[in-house]
Amino acid sequence: MMTRSCFGTTKGTCTAIRTSLRMMRPLPVTHRPAGRRRSTLIDRTPPMTARRTESASSPADRILLRDIRFYGNHGATQEEQDVGQWYAVDLDLCLDLAEAGRSDDLSKTVDYGEVCRMVMELGSTKRFQIIEALAEEISQRVLNNFAVDSVRIRVTKSTPAGLIASLSGFGTLGYSAVEVHRSRSTS
Repeated sequence: MMTRSCFGTTKGTCTAIRTSLRMMRPLPVTHRPAGRRRSTLIDRTPPMTARRTESASSPADRILLRDIRFYGNHGATQEEQDVGQWYAVDLDLCLDLAEAGRSDDLSKTVDYGEVCRMVMELGSTKRFQIIEALAEEISQRVLNNFAVDSVRIRVTKSTPAGLIASLSGFGTLGYSAVEVHRSRSTS
């Protein structure tokens, strides 16, 4: 069983942190190479190497799109559908970005401007009774139209006026949201 220490990290991580901090200290005078001044730090850390950290089925690379906003007429009540309200969508697009990073070529990645336009158009033109259905439709369109392995979507809506009135005297609700995770294997 692992023990917790050092601000919630595991014991092995804590040791690694202490070791890396120790590596940044200057060497004692007796161990300094000739000609080096006392204030010169000698970097004893091993060189960084690029390593891929994903499994074959789940790439670690992501494109993050935050706070895509649109005004929509979604809702279970007639008031929500008539008046409408602001919605915000957050997307995590999971895909392998290594080739795009090496080649600096937009065609090797996802044009997130196109993704944003698709989300805003869908959210502002089509009507849904529940935001779960909106999130599901966004996930299906992203998976069908863009070269991503999986997507995480959070749809947030501001609190409708009718709900604020019904909560009077009890408290407030800042917003409601749903989050869905979909991949090509589960879509």
